[in-house]
Amino acid sequence: MILLVCILMGGCVQKKIIDEIIIVEGMGFDYDEHKDEIIGTIQIPTFVKEESVENEVHTATSKTKKGILQEIQKKVSGPVSMGSLEILLFSEKLAKEKGILELMDPFQRDPTVGSSFQVAIVQGDPRKMLEGNYGVRGNSYHISRLLENDIEIGNLPRS
Repeated sequence: MILLVCILMGGCVQKKIIDEIIIVEGMGFDYDEHKDEIIGTIQIPTFVKEESVENEVHTATSKTKKGILQEIQKKVSGPVSMGSLEILLFSEKLAKEKGILELMDPFQRDPTVGSSFQVAIVQGDPRKMLEGNYGVRGNSYHISRLLENDIEIGNLPRS
């Protein structure tokens, strides 16, 4: 009986082929006070054969994180996956005017999001940080390692 249940349940697993999904490594949020909406930006590393990583950035606006991801989903060629999130950036303006708790909550509840991503509040626009060109492994990875290094040498507190 147990063997039969295992066989039947094995066919119910949702399959995701790595080459067909969009793996988000970095996400940033800013606040547009004119529209009273959140501006969300995702950074996707595009691996080019025998070359360094190219950073693909997409931006959308909405009142919620879910709405932002739905708008971005319309712009990219495959399903968006947050399973490899390295860095989550919030603008200082958003943190002061709206707070970040409502935007952080979905990341804490989503089982597909890992627990090892870094969170930072940045001065200015997080989109500009994600659009830069840092290192050969992608912007989000580089920014995350900078924060990790500062924590290890004592410049930033461990949270």
